[in-house]
Amino acid sequence: MYLGEGISKNFVQATSWYRRSAEQGETEAQAALGYMYLNGIGIKRDFKMAVFWYRKAAQKGDQDSQYGLGYCYEHGLGVKQSKRSADSWYRKFANHDYPEAQIALDQMLTEDASRVGQQLFYGTGKQKNFRKAFPYLLKAAELGDPHCQNIVGLCYTYGRGVAKDLQFALYWFEQGTKGNDKDAIGNLALSYAKGHGVKADPKKAFSLYKRAANLGSPGLSVNWALPILTALGRSRI
Repeated sequence: MYLGEGISKNFVQATSWYRRSAEQGETEAQAALGYMYLNGIGIKRDFKMAVFWYRKAAQKGDQDSQYGLGYCYEHGLGVKQSKRSADSWYRKFANHDYPEAQIALDQMLTEDASRVGQQLFYGTGKQKNFRKAFPYLLKAAELGDPHCQNIVGLCYTYGRGVAKDLQFALYWFEQGTKGNDKDAIGNLALSYAKGHGVKADPKKAFSLYKRAANLGSPGLSVNWALPILTALGRSRI
């Protein structure tokens, strides 16, 4: 963003210069003015005016303005919040091969997919639908959400919304464990205790169980401890 480079750093005076240039259609000045309104630099912060000037520059392909406009839409600054519009402007920015746009886009997509997937997975009555939940959960899992990686593992374990497959379940529990999700760690421990999708390994199961317990995972004694400890006891007979 061009601000005060080679000119006076008196931002109040700079604002006047940028405004004159922006009104004459100068793209860089429009982008700078949008930035200044968004952050209150040399002028009173005004999100609506930030959107106004960002939009003018963004529509002409200015990269910074495309990102700024996406940010405003994502957070509802000066415009009605719209994930769809934010997604659209972030994508335009990402097309210039800027990694920060892709990071923002991935984070937004992950949050949306996780929210919708979990609503359908944990919902009640007609709101609960494993088949519809699974694609959203899988999308969030593929984008790196550890909690959704655990839920996808459960879907494959019990055949909820997808065909039962213990090896796929194991894979997703492993991914969730890498993200330090305590439930994924516990479920991975169970997989090793019961030999689900992998050769039974009671010692590894117990090690994972302790790791989950140290993270404060609820319900360990009921859901995980007994089969793990039973398997560990059998391995010592």
